[in-house]
Amino acid sequence: MIPVQFDYAAPESLEAAVKLLQENQTAQVLAGGYSVIQELKQGGSRPSLVVDLRKISGLKGITKAADGSIRIGAMTTYDQAATAADLQTYGAFSTAVGSIGDQQVRNWNAVGDATAYRDLACDLAAAALALEAKFSLTGPGGTRVLTADEFLVAPLGTALAPGEIVSAIILPPLAGRSSSAYQRFIHPASRYTICGIAAAVSLGPDGNVSSCRVAFASARSTVVLLPAAGAALTGKAPTPENIAAAAKAAGDSAVSEAATGDNLSRLMAQYAGSEYRAHLRSVLTERALTQAVAGL
Repeated sequence: MIPVQFDYAAPESLEAAVKLLQENQTAQVLAGGYSVIQELKQGGSRPSLVVDLRKISGLKGITKAADGSIRIGAMTTYDQAATAADLQTYGAFSTAVGSIGDQQVRNWNAVGDATAYRDLACDLAAAALALEAKFSLTGPGGTRVLTADEFLVAPLGTALAPGEIVSAIILPPLAGRSSSAYQRFIHPASRYTICGIAAAVSLGPDGNVSSCRVAFASARSTVVLLPAAGAALTGKAPTPENIAAAAKAAGDSAVSEAATGDNLSRLMAQYAGSEYRAHLRSVLTERALTQAVAGL
């Protein structure tokens, strides 16, 4: 039972959906639905209108561009993204979306749900941040593209302009020897990610790490980049000793997990203390980097 009353619309074009959002300032996008429906049932969200994107065919599917980048439509399901052949080389992303919920959730929910509902601390968001993905946003003024750093790390709700919809996630082409991995630790009852680490590594011609990005999920209501961990491995050989040093830097990183008014950080604090979560950051970073390096 949903105790909230609202109007419902299922437009068949992205332009129509944008117009509905523009005309209804308290409208809520339904992009798959699990997170939104859960919030509606709990009475935590009270939109005047729910705009369902499921009938918009242009938001579905995975395409590879001439430059090697991968475009994932916002209404592509988690399962489709997790099993797509073109995404298997993006290990962190395919693993992250393949670990969300159960099979039924992955068959029904779409990759746009996380961003439509502003669930920017999830597994998918960490992988997108580590891989330097881009987000295509369509609104009244047309389409614009933001980097993951701009979109995911922005204060909650500020990256999307009024009336804008996330229409696609764009993964950049993989340069040279590149690999990524995702590791997480979940709560045994809720299966919510207590700590998730996405790591992306590239090697230069000399065999040393030319680029390393490590992103942390479930710290607060946005994912967090751990630059100290990436810097600890960049320019060095990807040896177990150097990976261990990067993992230690991840654990030692000063991550603010108790931002004022941040519901997720308070929830995570109930699951695990800051010292334990710092330990998880270190352990999972070492595992993710080791797995990523093994795939080079």
